[in-house]
Amino acid sequence: MVVAQLKGLTERRKSALIVTFSALIAVLGLIGIVRHGLFSLPDLAKNKDGLNALQSIVTMTAIIGASIASYYRFFRGRTFSVRADLSISCKIVPSNDSSFLHAVTFTVRNVGTMAIWNPLPQMRVELQTAGGSRSYAITNWLDDHMTHDPNSKGVIDAGETALFFVRHTVEKSVPAVTYVASVMSEDGDSWMTGASFANELSSD
Repeated sequence: MVVAQLKGLTERRKSALIVTFSALIAVLGLIGIVRHGLFSLPDLAKNKDGLNALQSIVTMTAIIGASIASYYRFFRGRTFSVRADLSISCKIVPSNDSSFLHAVTFTVRNVGTMAIWNPLPQMRVELQTAGGSRSYAITNWLDDHMTHDPNSKGVIDAGETALFFVRHTVEKSVPAVTYVASVMSEDGDSWMTGASFANELSSD
């Protein structure tokens, strides 16, 4: 099985916004110190140590802002993360004289710390044949209220698992089948996985 994860731009935008807001908070904190009279420019003119005090305050503010930004940049993939672990399983059973029935389960496990809102599953099937290959998209998801009902708002909470099911027939003459599946959240984060199966009856 080959697994690849595709990160959307959402997390990078959140990182940039938090770093920007951290710097803004640090600057506003310095302005607040001045406005509340903790020190003023006349005081600095009178006090020979005022410039050193101002330098210390500016340095402290910069250190605090940089610490907040560094903390978030280090922990954003751990503390505030949207991550998913995907897998595909397939049970193959008799259908008729010329085809097998593939019962496919697409599993999405939320291994991050934030919820995945409105997950939208997608899947393509590639049939390997002696004359080449052909592919098509899965459209007949079972229990597909999250994929077609615009008024429904699905969610996969942190630590939870969502299962998506599909059934379709494959000709017995096809030796192997590849499934490529992805899921996208409403924020634009997406993940992908793929798996290949021999087109033969499942042993169990």
